[in-house]
Amino acid sequence: MDSVKILNVHVLNGSLEEMMELSDEAIRNRKQIFGTGINLNQLYLIQNNPDFAKAINNAVLCPPDGTPVMWISKWMGKPLKQKVVGPSITLALCELAAKKQYKIFILGGKEGSAEKALENIKKMYGNFESEYYCPPFGFERDEQETAKMVKMLTDSKADILLMALSAPKQEIFVEKYRRKFGIPVTFGAGIAIDYFAGRIKQAPEWVNKTGMEWFFRMVQEPKRLFERYIIHDLPTLIFMRKWARQYKKGAVTE
Repeated sequence: MDSVKILNVHVLNGSLEEMMELSDEAIRNRKQIFGTGINLNQLYLIQNNPDFAKAINNAVLCPPDGTPVMWISKWMGKPLKQKVVGPSITLALCELAAKKQYKIFILGGKEGSAEKALENIKKMYGNFESEYYCPPFGFERDEQETAKMVKMLTDSKADILLMALSAPKQEIFVEKYRRKFGIPVTFGAGIAIDYFAGRIKQAPEWVNKTGMEWFFRMVQEPKRLFERYIIHDLPTLIFMRKWARQYKKGAVTE
């Protein structure tokens, strides 16, 4: 698929349908691809977390998940065709699983969210095989827990892995262990699992079009998201504006 390279990340430049074709092909050929929606938080982490940057540089399934990323591509002179947010990818992968009878494994989310999300999604698209597991907080520092998760994923023989462990933990985990568990398609679903479980409200479409979805989310979880959006993401947007201008002039590379 066509892509726009932003800070060494190949952000997909296509439709949701094309991304599902890419995913279906990977499953049929048992070829591993993984990715996550690219937003300002990911661009912040790329600059501040080397392990995350290494992981995301190897990612393939990276849609533009946020209006600011669309702005950045325009500032670069390489406008992306359309925003394809993480929840849309997550839902489409579930629809693909129901249509082709693929197996999905959900790793993470709040306790009980994966089970409820799967229940709601199956009502929409029909049944498909699935498993889920919510690891304890701090799993990434527990070798036994990590080994348990890898074995669980390997034994599942799943076709699609939806990660809801939050960035950068989920991307670092996938990059380190994906060759062991061998699941063809892995995507960082993030907050989408809690959306579909009905635990967090998703921003209405008119809010998404204005680029204010971040504010809608912050109002729901101010303590958790204030630092991310105000302390990290806002300065990142200002930096990316300057960077994109320099890129357009040829003064910097992707």
